[in-house]
Amino acid sequence: MATAAVTQSIWQRASAKACRLPVLATGCFKPLRCTAVGFSTEARWLEKRQSFDEMSGRERFSMAAMRERQAVPSVLDYLGRPDKAESDLSFEIRSLGTSRQWEQALVLFSAVQEPGPHVLYAMLQAYAKSFQIERAWQVFNSWNSRPVPAYNLMIAMLSRSKRVTDCENLLQELKARGMEPTAVTYTSMMTAYGTAGNSEAVLRLFSEMEAKGLAITEVEYGSAMAACGRSADYANASELLAKMDANRVEPHIGHFTSLIMACVQKRDGSTARSVWNDMKQRGLKPDVVAYTCLASCFEGSEAWQNVQELRVEMEAAGIKPHVFFYNEMLRAATEGADEEAFQRVLREMDERSVARNSRTEIRITRQQRQQEAARRGEFGAAHRRPSSGFEAPLPPGWQQTMDPSSGRFYYWREADPSGSVTWERPSN
Repeated sequence: MATAAVTQSIWQRASAKACRLPVLATGCFKPLRCTAVGFSTEARWLEKRQSFDEMSGRERFSMAAMRERQAVPSVLDYLGRPDKAESDLSFEIRSLGTSRQWEQALVLFSAVQEPGPHVLYAMLQAYAKSFQIERAWQVFNSWNSRPVPAYNLMIAMLSRSKRVTDCENLLQELKARGMEPTAVTYTSMMTAYGTAGNSEAVLRLFSEMEAKGLAITEVEYGSAMAACGRSADYANASELLAKMDANRVEPHIGHFTSLIMACVQKRDGSTARSVWNDMKQRGLKPDVVAYTCLASCFEGSEAWQNVQELRVEMEAAGIKPHVFFYNEMLRAATEGADEEAFQRVLREMDERSVARNSRTEIRITRQQRQQEAARRGEFGAAHRRPSSGFEAPLPPGWQQTMDPSSGRFYYWREADPSGSVTWERPSN
């Protein structure tokens, strides 16, 4: 790595470059590509991650906090201890990466002719946090002696982009090079399979961890349960909770939220309520994410009333709704065909300075289309499930909307609106 004098010169040149770049606000990110229905998978995940980072009381669910609770070797165990120059530079790049200012991080990184392993890792981490996937691949592939933590960063990033095959290839490569996956590798792979709805693969990985004698903490259980929740696999998620109880691993609010999440696709409000009651009986206090997840389980004409009751309970507990909960209120108003309630929610968001997100805009567009269809006398056909005869109900988790330009229906899954749009009506 550079001497102190050379390092000072690097900082001077990097600082001069940095001054010529527009400074991004802490925690903000540039929008990624958009689709006809909403943001890309990466952009929607970043949007959600940023909102979660800003919530009070969610500190224990940050990635850094969870990694600290996992029984895994540290990055220093793989990379060794850096000298002061490399340590300072990697710290600055890592700090910029944490606030998702990858452009500023790149300025510092580009000023180093031969970056050391800690600087390479910090830059890879900065790209991964901002979903700069192609740039991350460039750094990763240029690092000939890349260690397990570099693989973990790539798998974690790609898992949230639904690039399951890439994740599987990285895991195979890691093993082929004689390295052992850590708990972080396994939990990141669980996330990948969870986004793909493959809970069987999640459980296979969990069993592999157990067979290898790896420590199974609340984090590993949480990752597996979250993946089952995204896969709408309530049976296996509840079995994992039972295993936690049997092994005396204390569950927290996140584990129960995953159980409730498993009920969302089928809009199984009854089962979600039983989980909710169990959670409270254990003395756990629901947070705003748990309330939002439960609100997502209600559908139909009664959804608005159920969500309103939750909102009253939530605010009585001193918890303020965030944008995700307001989005569920908008959905419930739309399903109940209550235009006045829908507009009232939007006004309240503005009055409380709750910023709209991409999901809010989707809700608004959907409501506008519903109103247009209603004016054309097509509300019943376009937005209500047929009561009998002509067509069978849509499968659980699917919705339909009329395209006003063509008069045709298109279909999409609530769990993945931008990635599941199709003109072909799905069947059970």
